[in-house]
Amino acid sequence: MGALPIHFAVWRSNFQKDMPVVFERYADIILTGTRSFQLFIDVGDVITVSSILSATKGAHGQRPFSVPEFPLPFETDFESVPIAQGGLRWADQIGVFEVHEESGPLAPESESEPKKKVLRQMVPQTPIGWSDHGTKGPVSVIGNLEWQDITISASFKIPEQSSSTSTKITNAACVAVRVDQMWSQGVVLCYAKDGEWTLAIGGPWINKTYPESGIYAQGKATPLAPTEWVQLTLEVSEGKATATANGKTLVSNAEIRATEFGFAAIGANTWFPLQVDHVGITRAEGSSWEPAECQTPAKAGDQVSVGPCPRNVRGEAFAWELMSTWQLRHVASGLCAQAKSLEVGSRVVLADCARSADQARKLQEFWNDYSTIRNNLRPLAAGGVHNGDLKLTGNVNGTLQLAKQVSSDSWSRWAYFPNTEQLRNQYHVIESLGYPSCLR
Repeated sequence: MGALPIHFAVWRSNFQKDMPVVFERYADIILTGTRSFQLFIDVGDVITVSSILSATKGAHGQRPFSVPEFPLPFETDFESVPIAQGGLRWADQIGVFEVHEESGPLAPESESEPKKKVLRQMVPQTPIGWSDHGTKGPVSVIGNLEWQDITISASFKIPEQSSSTSTKITNAACVAVRVDQMWSQGVVLCYAKDGEWTLAIGGPWINKTYPESGIYAQGKATPLAPTEWVQLTLEVSEGKATATANGKTLVSNAEIRATEFGFAAIGANTWFPLQVDHVGITRAEGSSWEPAECQTPAKAGDQVSVGPCPRNVRGEAFAWELMSTWQLRHVASGLCAQAKSLEVGSRVVLADCARSADQARKLQEFWNDYSTIRNNLRPLAAGGVHNGDLKLTGNVNGTLQLAKQVSSDSWSRWAYFPNTEQLRNQYHVIESLGYPSCLR
């Protein structure tokens, strides 16, 4: 008796055509004697080959109306979300978070007992990613990139360690604020099953520990029982962070130096079925910030500084034009960067762009190699002096001045990114400088 035929369904999408094709079903592939097949793929094709033959193309309801900013306060217990769907308003970045009924010890077992819904992390092992290749744990973000002073609270049920899991990693749940899409920046609190906790810059690393410079605080609290839920709360207001677990303070008013804005997030330190419930997000107590797009536009006299670069987006405050006159023009305001003097330690402010070659113009000239600064780190020499030793220098603490020498926490070389119009202190990763900073 010959082997039974094997059936595969074939789906195709292509967005590069004049008439885009979105998940269109093609003829099935049927394998009888041979166990190989060929596909002819056009430019731009995305092909899905599946052994599930009963699948159908999905549909969605009417797109909701756009609103200018995410509503706060925000609360959810996931009870209104259908089973096997993502949490409402959550955006998974690494891993997959879906709504399911609670599982594990203390979950209701009888038909008469109501089972509550939770958000569960579904990916059991490191996936193949588009940009992050498993360096960070799974994370789902929510809110606006412009959020600043935020309090997030969430309850987590952390399962027992799997026998197949590396003993070097103890399962931990995380809450975070001011993070980017891949939580490589921001303020992140992680609490492990054994009670170990860490408050750090960015999400937890899978295969290595945080660098010492990336940890704000850490300690040991009460280990969690097999059936226990833990409520984590993290509040970040201006330059301070406070964290609690089940109402007990872990750290209070810790000094932070991370980015000034970003999403809120929940996540884990590795690949396990973390369960999440009762998420609440509010403005930090006493805060009065507004979303970045609502803040006062830059004006003449404002000091130029540096700050964490917006990730994969063009931030208006960070956009600069490199002019052929060696002036740096701030795109949003139309003003130019101008040194207060050509002396060591001089600050830089915004001023009307000088048209003639006078002293004011000299204060606005930052000589650079116009052709290579787009692909390499290059100095910006003050006064328009070719290869001058007085350079535009940024510091990790966010300040900017003219200097002749740099220290371990400063830099005087910049790379220009034309697509986002950013002047960055890193073209390739420089770990000692932390998350990339941009002129603003």
